[in-house]
Amino acid sequence: MGLTVNDGTVDSTQDNVTVNAAVGSTEPVGFGDAPPLQQPPDGGLPTGQGNSSLCEGYRIKGPRAIPGKLEVPAGQSCVLENGVTVDNVTLGAGAEFYAQGVTATNVDGKDGAARVVIENSVISNLELEFGVEITLRDNQIGGAIRASNNTGLVYVAGNTVNGQTELSTNTGGVTVTGNTVGGNLTCNGNVPEPTGGENDVAGDNLGQCAGL
Repeated sequence: MGLTVNDGTVDSTQDNVTVNAAVGSTEPVGFGDAPPLQQPPDGGLPTGQGNSSLCEGYRIKGPRAIPGKLEVPAGQSCVLENGVTVDNVTLGAGAEFYAQGVTATNVDGKDGAARVVIENSVISNLELEFGVEITLRDNQIGGAIRASNNTGLVYVAGNTVNGQTELSTNTGGVTVTGNTVGGNLTCNGNVPEPTGGENDVAGDNLGQCAGL
């Protein structure tokens, strides 16, 4: 996996797949920016390793339950909306993932997704690393949010998080505003420093988020 900056874009390359995503934007991406993808085939989603379901360029509308793990392979796009439920979501390098009105146990984006947009959804845990753009807006998070080493704007707003929120070493800007956090809100090593405020934190505001 590699992330390199060229003329204001990020190239994320793995297994000969290259995805370009804007860097330095001050406006968060949203669900409305999701691409117009096709519906999955009538026979269901294709399967990958360990019988995981593969979302490769599909827009999946609910109500629909996807058993087991849903995988968005490297460089692919996936849209979930309106009552889709899934256990675990794994995002490959350069993947784009959009979710609105979705219920999921875990979203694992540790391999560098190009774009992650989750709005008005119920998620247990989110871990997003080495990626680009992230928008988490108006969600119910049962556990924790962890976002680190991302190169685009990380926008975290209006969420209710039962556990910790940790935002570290992101370099495309961090906005954290209007969240209710049951644990600590911790920000470290972000350049530029995070902006925002009006967060209701039951624990402590730590590091760069001390004043937010």
